[in-house]
Amino acid sequence: MRVGFIGLGDMGSGIADCLARSDANDVVVFDLDQQRVDAAVAQGAQAARDLSEVAQDADPIVLCVVNDHQVLALVEQMAPDLLPGQRIVVHSTVTPETIATCQAIVGDGNAVLDVGISGGPHGAREGTLVLMAGGDKSVLDELAEVFNAYGQTIHMGPQGAGMAAKLARNLIGYVAMAAAHEGMVLAEAAGVDLGKLREVVESTPVKLQFDVTIGRDSARPVPDDADRATLEFVERYARLAEKDLDDALAFADDLQLDLPAARGARRSVAGAFGWHPEPSG
Repeated sequence: MRVGFIGLGDMGSGIADCLARSDANDVVVFDLDQQRVDAAVAQGAQAARDLSEVAQDADPIVLCVVNDHQVLALVEQMAPDLLPGQRIVVHSTVTPETIATCQAIVGDGNAVLDVGISGGPHGAREGTLVLMAGGDKSVLDELAEVFNAYGQTIHMGPQGAGMAAKLARNLIGYVAMAAAHEGMVLAEAAGVDLGKLREVVESTPVKLQFDVTIGRDSARPVPDDADRATLEFVERYARLAEKDLDDALAFADDLQLDLPAARGARRSVAGAFGWHPEPSG
């Protein structure tokens, strides 16, 4: 399969190299940075003169650029040169609305597939990415030999579901980073050695707390008609979490620290356990 690949940044360069090494695929690349193009060619890719050459000579066309604006601009520029049946794969993290707009630009004769990617530059180079795919499964299956060159594909649902999953995954990751940062701020202000705190975190089941939430079947509260043991469990541990966060926030106030992620967690932690407390008043 002849793959057009646009965007040779930290993620795209690794993916393009995986495609170039794959026996099942040829890859033609385009990027405004000639050094990155030259590096891809050295790994076995072919260089396109311009976007029109990619649009006229490749299927699928994979976009791995920075943001929504760049994706839309590329699709608009290539649309006049597309042939019926060509497929566009968007790896850039964008909104589902952007994917729908891309589909409207190219029309019903061409499929736009939103395929979020996770695994970082190392995963891109090693071919171990996780691909969160949205769109017609039969069309995605036709591109299996492309995707298999650089990762594992999970079909998330119809068009838009791939980017919805990627945005949700990023939300989980970045909020966790914010929480870790605020924990460090609190500990440092109290004179706690951060190296020792890191040792504690790595030696205690923080991940199990994460699994309590992500392992649930739904983000909705546990239903009122659930068995009594389940309801008592989620209420007990949700109340305990709220108490612990209240103590942490009170201590932060004593140290004159503002911890917005912690305040947000206090408002929503009951829901993380599946508990919905009775409204006060």
